[in-house]
Amino acid sequence: MSAGFEEETYSTMFTSLKHPVRRKILRMLSEKPRSFSEMLETLGISSSHLTYHLENLGELVSKMEDGRYKLSVFGEAAVGTMSRVEEVPKIVEPKRPLSSSMKWKIFFAVIMVGLIVLAGVNYVQIRHLEELNRNNESQLQDLSQTLSSMIYSRYHGDIQAAVQRWIGVHGNPPEGAEVKPAYINTGDVAAWIDPTSNLEFHFRAGDQPSIYGPLYPMGGYWDTQNFPSWIRPPEIIAVMIQLWNISSGPWSHVEWTRSREVGEYAHYLVNTSTHEVVGIDEFYAWALWNDFRDNNLSKTFPEPYYYVGLQSGPHMRNNGTWVFKPLVYEKVNGLRIAYEGVLKIDWNTESVSIETLNPK
Repeated sequence: MSAGFEEETYSTMFTSLKHPVRRKILRMLSEKPRSFSEMLETLGISSSHLTYHLENLGELVSKMEDGRYKLSVFGEAAVGTMSRVEEVPKIVEPKRPLSSSMKWKIFFAVIMVGLIVLAGVNYVQIRHLEELNRNNESQLQDLSQTLSSMIYSRYHGDIQAAVQRWIGVHGNPPEGAEVKPAYINTGDVAAWIDPTSNLEFHFRAGDQPSIYGPLYPMGGYWDTQNFPSWIRPPEIIAVMIQLWNISSGPWSHVEWTRSREVGEYAHYLVNTSTHEVVGIDEFYAWALWNDFRDNNLSKTFPEPYYYVGLQSGPHMRNNGTWVFKPLVYEKVNGLRIAYEGVLKIDWNTESVSIETLNPK
């Protein structure tokens, strides 16, 4: 596990858990899912304060379809971690003299005693936090390994379905290469998967999204993509499959994403109930469109006489087919629209074809 991941995970955990109200919320949800009003009644705080604390808990809690809140996989792990971590002792404020008639020397003596006590408490607290930090490094590392095992085990059938789909479309990998999962997005969890099946998690700190995966921010992958209503977690998840060169060793996510060619990777949408691939995501649809435009349309309409643009798209139909609407411009006295049409991407074959192409 990288140092950057440890620092990010440590920061997010302590940002979420530093407030006693948030810890109470996590303990309440560890018993059973609860509605917003139930938590308001139990906690005795205003609705705006509860909303604020729920937002700061980020990926530790998730909202169910019936409106109730429950712990996510991260939340369950956080509650387990809380039970093993000793609460930081509260600083005892020194009492001021109760009687104004006390002599000044007694007053200053009490103040001095209070300062000494306060300094001692602060010293103990700082030492306790230092020890807690050291302990948490190993605890968080164990937590990450536990989460990796839980998630990889839970979605193992879905990951294998995506691997087999890649092999079915692209054929067996060449000698010296393997077909492996590279990324998973379940709606609650987004993680890279390294060649040894360990997961590197990325999740929100409060309401600030982390950038992860194929250029998508947390919480925006499912909400902003042009999917039909039935393509939604938790039933549908996204899995990226890659062709991994055994001799190349560990890969960099950014470097890997930028260096892959179409056919060396795929982004599949998998139904977790049936463990079947039901489509491809928009990121992969864009890659297939760009490849078709550069290697097929460019031969039909060669430069420098034509320019291929995009009128609209992509959009997924209910059958999983992605649709692009290109415009072909003729370079005569500027740009004149010469053709318009519809291109479709068949997710079963991962191929692009011209549905219509009409002259203007």
